[in-house]
Amino acid sequence: MSEWIVYVTSEADSGRYYIGKTSRRRFEEGYLGSGLWVANARRKGRCLSSSILSEEQSEKAAYDAEVFFVQCCKEDSLCMNISDGGDGCNWDLAGPGIRAFWSDPEKAAKAHAKRSETIRAWWAAKRDRSFSAETRARMSDAHKGRRHSEEAKLKISTAQKGRKFSDETRMKMKLSAQVRWSRDHG
Repeated sequence: MSEWIVYVTSEADSGRYYIGKTSRRRFEEGYLGSGLWVANARRKGRCLSSSILSEEQSEKAAYDAEVFFVQCCKEDSLCMNISDGGDGCNWDLAGPGIRAFWSDPEKAAKAHAKRSETIRAWWAAKRDRSFSAETRARMSDAHKGRRHSEEAKLKISTAQKGRKFSDETRMKMKLSAQVRWSRDHG
């Protein structure tokens, strides 16, 4: 049995499709693809299905087969692959369907606004979350004993040089250092 799969993920309603490569195990677990179009279709709850185009013995052969299938379909406006395959995403090589979508200023602005809104919501949720005492202790323990490399120390030093802090921030830093010192030496 082949270890690598070249697949096509399609949407029945629109006829759009995406061609990709993955391992047989991942495909059998229901993997539909990681392309931008697949991600957006899944997020919107669209009905997607996948089928095998080719089975290959090596990952290199699977990449080559993916490139072949994508090149055969690249000029089809229903093909949602951005690149020629085998290399991930390359916007310079976007197919006509993707180029047409992003060249429409109204659609592009709407998509950008929605993506920005999603990112802002994600950061707000991340910023506002709180961890239990047990989780905080585990995170703290995971970093104990680690030291920065000399290269990292130099980068940190360079980034901090010339940085000015407000009086309020300097007071907070002073109080924090005093608390740390009294905890460690007190």
